[in-house]
Amino acid sequence: MHDNGISKRVRTRLESLCEKSRPLIPENMREWWFAYFKSHLNHYISVISHLPPPESCGQLLEVGCIPGHLTLLLADLGYKISCVDIAPARFAQLWAANSIKVYKADIETERLPFRDGTFSIVLFTEVLEHLRVQPIFALREVARVTEPGGKIILSVPNITPIDRWRFLTGRDYQGDIIKEFEKLETFGHMGHIRLYSGKEVRRLLEYTGYTEIKCKHGGSFPRRRAWIRILPFRKYFRKNLYFAAIRGNGKETLRGQVK
Repeated sequence: MHDNGISKRVRTRLESLCEKSRPLIPENMREWWFAYFKSHLNHYISVISHLPPPESCGQLLEVGCIPGHLTLLLADLGYKISCVDIAPARFAQLWAANSIKVYKADIETERLPFRDGTFSIVLFTEVLEHLRVQPIFALREVARVTEPGGKIILSVPNITPIDRWRFLTGRDYQGDIIKEFEKLETFGHMGHIRLYSGKEVRRLLEYTGYTEIKCKHGGSFPRRRAWIRILPFRKYFRKNLYFAAIRGNGKETLRGQVK
């Protein structure tokens, strides 16, 4: 998927899917839905690049599937996908029109509605930073429903050198705190509550039973800062961190013990 030609085709396909879905999005969320799509398009392409082809992927779970752009693309590409979300009824028409089953669960407090070892791959992208109760519980549950030797693909926003400079000079870099909490009322889910360093994400994955953890920078560069693209360390300015890790075999790791 890193091939530019393939990325362009995926981009075109997803743009077409989203345009067709316009009438299915609640009117009060439509503007946000399309703005989110435009700002996360490179992120979706990055996620797809971490997946094997649909025919060799096995059962796939997407955790936290709202706003559904990636979900539509995965289903259209032929992946055998199941989804879970805290309030799937928000986009009930979208799911029904595309024959996508989305299970309802609060992943921080409720067990996932699947048997142990159901999935070969779990997508946990752009979710961790929204969790405000118990992310360790959520990751343990993801480990439980992943088959031994299966994979989690997790992404979080990257704390870039620009973010670190903002913090050093006394400015906020995580967004307006009121707006992030207000999303509970306007969108039905919490906004960003905490940004994580790569070391912290790695620690969480190790603690909840994952091994062979790999991390890379991806997604878009900051807008209106073209000069960043010529820097030798430009990867650190990319918007996202992507982790791929293997679910361990030992039962003790599923209780959250450090390996």
